[in-house]
Amino acid sequence: MNSKEKDIILRCQKGKKKAEKELYEHFFGYAMSIALRYSNGYDEAIEILNDSFMKVFKKIKDYNDLSFKGWLRRIVINAASDHYRKNKKHMYHQDLDSGEAVTITHDEDVYDRISYEELLELIQKLPPSYRNVFCLYVIDGYKHEEIAEMLNVSVGTSKSNLHRARTHLKEMLMKSKDYAVA
Repeated sequence: MNSKEKDIILRCQKGKKKAEKELYEHFFGYAMSIALRYSNGYDEAIEILNDSFMKVFKKIKDYNDLSFKGWLRRIVINAASDHYRKNKKHMYHQDLDSGEAVTITHDEDVYDRISYEELLELIQKLPPSYRNVFCLYVIDGYKHEEIAEMLNVSVGTSKSNLHRARTHLKEMLMKSKDYAVA
């Protein structure tokens, strides 16, 4: 953390509103990139992001000299998990098992040609339960036991949702005309 960031955080801890705005603007891109992974799109990501920064400003006095980005990352992930739990009864759940079986071949070229933005777009198309487990496990490195506790599901459900997320992502990749294997 550089001295500018330390200064902003110290002023936030003293309750300075201008510093809170600076902190928000300084870490917006970083936090937004995390929120986008766990959301259906930009609007939902902004909601998660705003909830996250509200928690940051409430808890900033408790922050110590740990990595601020790591601390912020954890808050954004927790806010996304809270958002999921709060809204999961209203979310549309796709049943991927009811569709036709698709044979997927492995082609390294496909994975080499996809950009981060394209992958993020595909991840956002996953049903929320699959997307959250995929991001927590694959991108953020949580264990299934931790995911189960965060999302209030069983470990078996976490593992199943990860498998289904991976399968669904592969299917979407293979159906894409830009990445279809000839």
